[in-house]
Amino acid sequence: MNILQSPASRLIAIVGLLLALAASPLVLGSYALHIMSMVGIAVILALGLNLLMGYAGQVSLANAAFFGIGAYIVAILGNRYGVPYWVALPLAAFATAGVGFVVGLPALRVSSHYLALATLAFVWTVQVVLIDWSSMTGGSPGFNTTREGLKIGYLDDHMYFVVILLVTALMIWIAHNLIASKVGRAFMAIRDNENAAEIMGVNLANYKTLAFAINAFFCAVAGGLHTGLVSFIDPYEFGLWPSIWHLLYIVVGGLGSILGSILGPVVLVALPELLRAFAEYRQLFFALVLLLTLIFMPQGIAGAVRGYFLRRFAAPPTPVVAAAGAVKKIELQSRHPRASSQEVLLEVKDLTLSFGGLKALNGAHLSMRGGEIQALIGPNGAGKTTFINSLTRVYTPDTGAIVFRGKPLLEMSSHDLAQLGMVRTFQSVRLFSKMSVIENVMVGMHSQLDQGVFASALKLPSARRENADARARALTLLQSMDLAHLAERPAGSLSFGQQRHLEMARALAADPMLLLLDEPASGLSKGEIAHLLEIMRTIRKQLGVAILVIEHNMNFVMDIADHITVLDHGEVIASGTPQQVQQDPIVIEAYLGKAA
Repeated sequence: MNILQSPASRLIAIVGLLLALAASPLVLGSYALHIMSMVGIAVILALGLNLLMGYAGQVSLANAAFFGIGAYIVAILGNRYGVPYWVALPLAAFATAGVGFVVGLPALRVSSHYLALATLAFVWTVQVVLIDWSSMTGGSPGFNTTREGLKIGYLDDHMYFVVILLVTALMIWIAHNLIASKVGRAFMAIRDNENAAEIMGVNLANYKTLAFAINAFFCAVAGGLHTGLVSFIDPYEFGLWPSIWHLLYIVVGGLGSILGSILGPVVLVALPELLRAFAEYRQLFFALVLLLTLIFMPQGIAGAVRGYFLRRFAAPPTPVVAAAGAVKKIELQSRHPRASSQEVLLEVKDLTLSFGGLKALNGAHLSMRGGEIQALIGPNGAGKTTFINSLTRVYTPDTGAIVFRGKPLLEMSSHDLAQLGMVRTFQSVRLFSKMSVIENVMVGMHSQLDQGVFASALKLPSARRENADARARALTLLQSMDLAHLAERPAGSLSFGQQRHLEMARALAADPMLLLLDEPASGLSKGEIAHLLEIMRTIRKQLGVAILVIEHNMNFVMDIADHITVLDHGEVIASGTPQQVQQDPIVIEAYLGKAA
């Protein structure tokens, strides 16, 4: 067994480390305890930033500003208004989380370096406020504070270190819970592929702003602890360079890793203090650590440590082989009543969409009934994928109507469709490649799960039960696709055919009534195509799911479709049974080619 995957081993290691740290005040002096307290605060800062950048993929330079807001709120509430420290600290954390939510709003429109610039402007704004609002913050000279002034009670340096240790352990536990929950999977899905995440029901606006709010919450907790540790708050501690320093914690430690959020601060905070005799070379030390990390450990120290233990102790990985064999029974309970073959499930009328002067769709129409398999075919550039993108709200048509289960889709967003029962796959596979196979499938269940951020963070019994049930259902789907033995492998390590089947399993996890497949047989071998056909028939027979498929492989289409709609230059030129379409002279001329 891999020792990294043994819960008992991890628990023993964590408990042992915490006990050793808690006992350290008995043997360490005040200076060493101060450094260890600084490391604990830095770990909390790194955890928050890693949740935002490493897991949710949102770039930010605002960390130091949130840190400063938390520090000043705790100091002002205690010293000016007499609010007890243990009340001021959570108040500061939640208030700063609200600020973080607002700061995250630009992430809804910009990304990458543009988002970094937006957060940079916020850092400068906060620093100007801290300096200029002297009547409240003390201004440029800073803010003097004491533990007595904070109404923290009698705590010497040794006792306060234990407080910081306990709060740090609590924040590590909360971060771990979030990552293993619906919230964490949504963050990682956004990081890996925003379009696929939204199609699976993830509300991008909610989760991007939530990631900023959570980061701000962690930073404010760290700021409040910092206020209790020091006797003086300097507004210049909360500017651009401290934010860059916080970024180095997770780059050196490891992006997207809780272990990295611990190791980075240890190296960059504690180690330089042990080398104080060489203080004049401190900047050179930091530069060398960063350079060596980027060259030799691109996944950070945590990635290097994990790789070492996996190579030394992990069992050899299961060979990746092509999926084969009969499709097993898919045992899922649908939220939706099965649509009858007489019920109109999807009605598309007069769909028109132009890109500049190019009319991609021109009065396109289509109708589907429950349990039907319909193919949408046409030559390259006919508008097939544009049609699917319009159905799934990637594009907004100029005119027309789309009604699914009696509801107008043009009034909805992409993330609403999974809850309604419409899910799609993509022409080019869009998996969450850094997530495991089973996590990909669990993201597909996003719209069915109810656990919120607080239940997830505190790992309440309801959240644990729901997560365990989602995992069991995901494993059932993987078994039906012959992928269960690869459940813990990264999705990006699978063969192309297996990735196609995994994308199908992820779509089925959303419990669709209508499944949209964009060229699912593209790139597959004959054996894999035969297996795909069997999967599609099984889906229809066992789950009653209707399927709309785009495909160029005519043998595939004629073998699987009940009905075919033909597009050419954005217009429907034919619609009928496979036999009718095969014999239609307009289709033969426009798509299959003229007879010799």
